[in-house]
Amino acid sequence: MRELTKREIEEKEEYIKTLRGKEEYKFYFSDESLNMPVRAWMDGGYYIDLTEYAGTFFLGAIKLQEEANSFGVVALIRQLVEEYGELCLWCYKENKQSMRFHDTFERSKKWNVKRFVDKKISLIMIERWENEKLGKFKKRI
Repeated sequence: MRELTKREIEEKEEYIKTLRGKEEYKFYFSDESLNMPVRAWMDGGYYIDLTEYAGTFFLGAIKLQEEANSFGVVALIRQLVEEYGELCLWCYKENKQSMRFHDTFERSKKWNVKRFVDKKISLIMIERWENEKLGKFKKRI
């Protein structure tokens, strides 16, 4: 996994705009205007971005290469939760792959997760463990 420079982020974001409207990318775009990511990474063929909305950090991912493998995303999530205190991920409920990812996080005892689901979306918030729980958490890893 490699963290991108600001210039590389701008280039990827411009490219991603050209994917809007394509069926295979329908779950990546929302109807909201997006802030520019504060950080981003390439992991295999996946572009992973961290964007701030009203003081809350959201992590997003999009597959840019046909044969993409992303093995570092869980380690990245762990690192960002420690760094920022909390991290949110959302997906459309129609996106079965992302919903399985949300289900896995929600069931896991290794993560401090809150989940909110409405008619269209699933949102998970992953928070840093409190100090008393941190010791137990680290023993399980």
